Amino acid sequence: MLNSTYDDNNGGDTGGDTAGVNDDDCNDDDDDSISHHNDNSINGCLAEATAPRHELDAYLIKETPVRLRVLWFLTAGELSALARFQLTVMDDSGQKLVDRKLPKKHRSIGLNRLSADTTYRINIKAQGYFGQTLAQKEVSMTTQASTDTKIDRDGKMFLFVDEIRPTHARLAWALYNVDPAKVKNIRLHVERDEVLGPQVIDRTLDSNKRTFFFSRIPLDSFDSNDVFVVVVVVVVVVVVVVVVVVVVVVEAAIAVVVIVEEIHQFCCHSC
Repeated sequence: MLNSTYDDNNGGDTGGDTAGVNDDDCNDDDDDSISHHNDNSINGCLAEATAPRHELDAYLIKETPVRLRVLWFLTAGELSALARFQLTVMDDSGQKLVDRKLPKKHRSIGLNRLSADTTYRINIKAQGYFGQTLAQKEVSMTTQASTDTKIDRDGKMFLFVDEIRPTHARLAWALYNVDPAKVKNIRLHVERDEVLGPQVIDRTLDSNKRTFFFSRIPLDSFDSNDVFVVVVVVVVVVVVVVVVVVVVVVEAAIAVVVIVEEIHQFCCHSC
C-alpha cells in the first residue's frame, strides 16, 4: 500500500517506504504586485455578463527515475469560484494510491519512491464551494524499467506562465534530471520596464518552491506595451540551471492569448 509523505513548512506525516507524495507550495501564492496607478479602474470595466467555462491543464515532468513532478493550472474560468483541488493517483492495476484534498492555492506536488516500469495515472479535479467539479484533467506517465537513481548532469528546467487573467498571472517551474534533494535554493528575478525606471522583484525562495503568483499586473501602460523579464535560477550542488523568458504584454486583452501560445511553445521546445 502506498504511503505518503507530507512535506511542507508545517511538518506532518513522513512515514512510508514504498512511495510518497511531497506537497510543495502549500503557501504558494506569494502575492507580489507590479502595480499601476490605473489598475483599479481596469477591474471595473472587465466584468462580463457570463463567466467563462473553467478549464484545467496539467503537466508531468520526470525529476529522477523514481520522482515525478505534477503541475496544474486553472487556465480559464473565475478563480474566485475555486474552493479546493482533489488529487488521486492510481497505478496500472487500477489501485488508488493517493486520494487527497488540496488547498485552492496548491499547484504543484511531487511523487517519489515510485516503482519501476509502472504506469501512474494522476487525476486532478478543481472543485467549487458546494463540492461540484468545475474542471478536471488526467495525465499519466510510465516509469522506466530501471529505478537506478543516477541521473544526467545535464539538468534542465521548464518554465511556465499560466492562469493569465486581466491583472494577474502565475509563474511555475519544474526540474528535469535534477534531484530536488540537491537543490539549495531558488532565485527569482523579475523586471518590468517603466518610464521612471524598472520595477524589480528579486527573491531567494525555498528549495521546495515551484510556483509564484503575480497580482495587479496592468494591461494598460504609459507606452503601448509592458515588458517583463523573468529569470529563474536553480542553485544545485553540482549544476546551476538558468532560464530567461521575455514576456511582452500589449494593451489589447487579446494579447493574453498570444502570450499563452508563446509561453506554451517555449515550455515544449526549450530547456
